[in-house]
Amino acid sequence: MNRLLHYVAGTIAADHAASGPLQLSGDSAVVRVGTADVGNDPADSKAVDTVAYGAATSGEGTAAPALPAATISPASLERKATAASTAASMESGADATAGNSFDSNDNSQDFVVRTMREPQSSASPAEP
Repeated sequence: MNRLLHYVAGTIAADHAASGPLQLSGDSAVVRVGTADVGNDPADSKAVDTVAYGAATSGEGTAAPALPAATISPASLERKATAASTAASMESGADATAGNSFDSNDNSQDFVVRTMREPQSSASPAEP
């Protein structure tokens, strides 16, 4: 399992890019966002969010689904706008511009697998 711990001190500017390749596994990984001294304990109060997918077991609740093989589809995981969001509503339906703020603290409920990647930045249209 890959584990990404990327530390940035001070205020983080919009569109911060991690230095170096992330190279997360398509099968499973844990990504933790937090202060520079965040540890590996899933209960660490310094973690702002912990996202696990695939076979990973140390995220919030149950892991989000694994991505399909890269040869099948250029898929990506996307955080939902609401509890009722689906991949279709997030890609081109009612939730396409509704943001990505749903967080139930259960990764399996918080993310959908999108069939197409659509990265966004601060130059993207504003979402609520």
